Amino acid sequence: MTTIFKLSFKTPVHFGTGRLSTSTLCIHADTLFSAMYIEAIRLCGEQKAFKLYEQCTSGTLRISDTFPYIEDTLYVPKPIMTISGEQESDSSLKKRFKNLHYIPVDEIDSFKSGNYIPKDTEFGKDSVVHKVQISYNDEPQPYNVGNFTYNRGCGIYFIAQYEDDFIFDIIDSLSYTGIGGKISSGYGKFVYTYSELPTALAARMTEDYKQYMTLSVCLPTNEQGDDVVNGAQYTLIRRSGFVQSEKYASSPRKHRDIYCFASGSVFNRRFDGIISDVSEGGTHPVYKYMYPMFIGI
Repeated sequence: MTTIFKLSFKTPVHFGTGRLSTSTLCIHADTLFSAMYIEAIRLCGEQKAFKLYEQCTSGTLRISDTFPYIEDTLYVPKPIMTISGEQESDSSLKKRFKNLHYIPVDEIDSFKSGNYIPKDTEFGKDSVVHKVQISYNDEPQPYNVGNFTYNRGCGIYFIAQYEDDFIFDIIDSLSYTGIGGKISSGYGKFVYTYSELPTALAARMTEDYKQYMTLSVCLPTNEQGDDVVNGAQYTLIRRSGFVQSEKYASSPRKHRDIYCFASGSVFNRRFDGIISDVSEGGTHPVYKYMYPMFIGI
């Protein structure tokens, strides 16, 4: 089954960018998978949660990054590719293209042909909340938390390909727990809806194309690496952060950094991905989801 999950947030979100004082509006597939895995442990224990790992390695579970939507309009990453068109001579359009991160799904062909005109689109607003950490033994310590609040009718969605309906139990539980950072402060709680993939998008996921764009952060297997980058246009990003597990170590510990292709990267062929153990000195593995989800462009 292939399903779109649309998340509408009841509270602000804190989706980290490396600093507590900043937040972005979407999360990557590896972060989403980690949240799902941790929630599965809470629901059913480690043995049941491990089935998520097995489903990934067997190819029966794939998820995309999250992307914004406005009402019924779904957005995808701006394809990372060289575009020729009349707008190249317009400096104001160049600036708008430089700041463009997402385009509507139904504008992919227009973008690729060089005829797409960026529109002023706001999915929500950034803000900073000032907080104070109070300790009985130390002086109060002020700090800032960045958050993002979505506009009415806006939120984020992701695509899931699956065989086990267990994913619905996980997403339902996550909606109450919250997703992202600072969930203990009430951030990241949402309601969700789900639906089948629109016909045009489903065709892009199944039919043959000359080029394919990944909708998730990903890495190829070692054997595929050289063939994958040949003729590709891509951006590499670093995925780092702390391990969200109380059993991993006695104090907060970072996992091993990993560099991967960003969603929006464009390749001449489809490829398999990996799920990597990025643990470093802890008591259990830390799985980093790095499987691509392709659409033809």
